[in-house]
Amino acid sequence: MSVFSKGDKIPMDAGRDAVVISDGVLGSGGQGEVYVVRFDGSDYALKWYTSERILENKDAFIDNMRENVIKGAPTSKFVWPIRMTKEYKGSFGYMMNLIPRNYSSLSDILRTYKISTLPDGSSQRVRVGFNSLDPMVIASLNIVDSFRALQRSGYSYQDLNDGGFYIDTVTGDVMICDCDNVAPDGKNLGIRGKPGYMAPDVVTNESLPSPNSDKYSLAVVLFKLFMRGDPLEGKKVCSCVVLTGSAELKHYGTDPLFIFDPNDRSNEPVPGIHNNLIKNWKLYPDYIRDAFTKTFTSGLKDASCRVIPNEWFKVLSRLHSDIAVCSCGYQGFYDASAGFSCPRCGKTLPVMDVDGLSLALFKDRNLYFDQVVDRDSGSFFKVVGKVVENRERPGLMGIKNLSGSTWRVTYDGTNWKDVPGDHGAALIDGMEIQFGEKINNLTKVLTGKVKG
Repeated sequence: MSVFSKGDKIPMDAGRDAVVISDGVLGSGGQGEVYVVRFDGSDYALKWYTSERILENKDAFIDNMRENVIKGAPTSKFVWPIRMTKEYKGSFGYMMNLIPRNYSSLSDILRTYKISTLPDGSSQRVRVGFNSLDPMVIASLNIVDSFRALQRSGYSYQDLNDGGFYIDTVTGDVMICDCDNVAPDGKNLGIRGKPGYMAPDVVTNESLPSPNSDKYSLAVVLFKLFMRGDPLEGKKVCSCVVLTGSAELKHYGTDPLFIFDPNDRSNEPVPGIHNNLIKNWKLYPDYIRDAFTKTFTSGLKDASCRVIPNEWFKVLSRLHSDIAVCSCGYQGFYDASAGFSCPRCGKTLPVMDVDGLSLALFKDRNLYFDQVVDRDSGSFFKVVGKVVENRERPGLMGIKNLSGSTWRVTYDGTNWKDVPGDHGAALIDGMEIQFGEKINNLTKVLTGKVKG
């Protein structure tokens, strides 16, 4: 039975009450229950703790959360505690912003559906997932970028798992919740993590959760997002009829083995059980597989070998640039050494080289600031252009300028024409585009050369 009902008042530390306006809980888990409340005329989510483990250590937990409220979130991606409740009914809680309805939990995305409540109170399964590679890779970049900011702020998340992420599957935007477990590096509040996401040294109690274990957990999140499987659940785990506590300790703590370990195939994926995982592993480029292999082989025992967020951001930025989508519907990744020839229909995509970066050009491809204007800007998520199809001449593709600045284009290498903002240029073999934008009164210019 829920702790609160609609209309109940919960005293806040501001001296005013938050009023429960939801019929039942918004969500619940091992730590507590979440309600929709109204406070000072606005609606929020309020988490109320029921976990005995947290209540046994509540003074330290409350002190840490109050510090986090004062310091504020590292970035806007974090659904951060914004106000504490008073202690009430033997427990306490905190208030945070509501997550918009168009965001789906990573848990639901991995399961491929979520349960939606209809107006009549009944429920139904609703399919959730990404329609293309682009928003999925953008989501991974948002996740990694957020954890770069978290670690730079001196924090460790300590309970990183699929339940902590909500994603807009259309845009790839990410919101990170369950931020009440976040603590300064070197401080632990008794939270160890979720099975399957904990680093082996945390599973065996050799180490407490820290930025080092966060690196491992982050790699698990990315692996599950891309490969749709667990990095350690292969043949050995499948052979266990019942995964007992001692078996879990062995497989995830004392004797973990990566399912794609290049030197030991005894825990490899099982055809018929791990078909999607086997297919997805082959889809991704070597540099992505190498990053996972590093973390899940030598990084299983040696935390210094785990890929750090900065490294992940670099390889994922490259992955995003390498996305290629054929008009026949096939999606994959462009190989600059071989060119992109669609394995389904054989068509070769035109490619634009921008100062050594090769971008396959296909309908609806977004061009980002970091790709075509300034590689060192850190503005990866800013769209400045898009590949579009001519409305009057189907099949004729062009590049539309969405930057607000003027570009220049030439088709003969000599005569240059201006392409103002919100205008486009026909995509033709041999064309050159100068992408320019003023940064601190200096104009950055990179030139893209199109082939094919």
